[in-house]
Amino acid sequence: MRRVKSILLLGGLVAAWPLAAFAQTQSDDACKQASGGLPVIGFLSSSSPDAIARSVAAFRQGLKDAGYIEGENVIVDYRWANGDYGLLPAKAKQLVECKVALIAATGGTQSAQAAKDATRTIPILFATGFDPVKTKLVPSYARPGENATGIAMHTAARVATRRELLSKLDPQPKKIALLVNPTHAFPDQKADLEKDLGGDHLLEASSENALNAKFKEAEEKGYKGIIVSADPYFGGRRAQIVDLAARHRLPAIYPWREYVDAGGLMSYGVSITNAYRQIGLYAGRVLSGARPADLPPA
Repeated sequence: MRRVKSILLLGGLVAAWPLAAFAQTQSDDACKQASGGLPVIGFLSSSSPDAIARSVAAFRQGLKDAGYIEGENVIVDYRWANGDYGLLPAKAKQLVECKVALIAATGGTQSAQAAKDATRTIPILFATGFDPVKTKLVPSYARPGENATGIAMHTAARVATRRELLSKLDPQPKKIALLVNPTHAFPDQKADLEKDLGGDHLLEASSENALNAKFKEAEEKGYKGIIVSADPYFGGRRAQIVDLAARHRLPAIYPWREYVDAGGLMSYGVSITNAYRQIGLYAGRVLSGARPADLPPA
């Protein structure tokens, strides 16, 4: 499938959003001047533009369906962590300082938590694979309260099903590993993943070198398959992970179809593009006056 280049992703924004908007820090006046008086959505992502181009397109479609077109009656200020979760708090703070109308905190729980730590008043719309009540992003599904709501994809809860599907490739008992990013999963989430995995093991990697080493380790230790967790860092390295699985002859199952598009064996999970479109729809409703409390997590 032809990959959408990042220049296409950012093209509409560049035309409507002057260069000052891309500065690391800026005054409120500069933010207002750069926006031309239009409402501004802060788009905070742990990922990178090219890694989630299709998802961002879906987000824009949701905005459009809600009556908002980027560059015409709304501006989107993108802040990318490019897989470095440690950058998220500073980028969330920048958006708060610009007094954006809302923050779409995408790319997992870390983005949402960074946004919540930065503001208790600006509406936050998150997209997370973990239970948002369990991770304390919202107090409950029925009454999200405060200033945050969003989409819970529950990708982590599908680990056991992915294990079952991968096991069907070989009826004989075998070891299956779960690839996780130790900088992303919180302790209780990690415990849930280990429980869902049964008697198998976790492979932890948060860098290119660690990914290479862990796939080699999996082959040397006799693992017969790998479940790749729904981590934004891994999503940005789909090509490398798919190549490593093939090189080490390890059947792998992935959380998103985008891995299969990149040559991966199979995937099982919700549609991430649909989730981003829903975030766009929610963003449109917030811009039109809805409160996060009026929009229970989907």
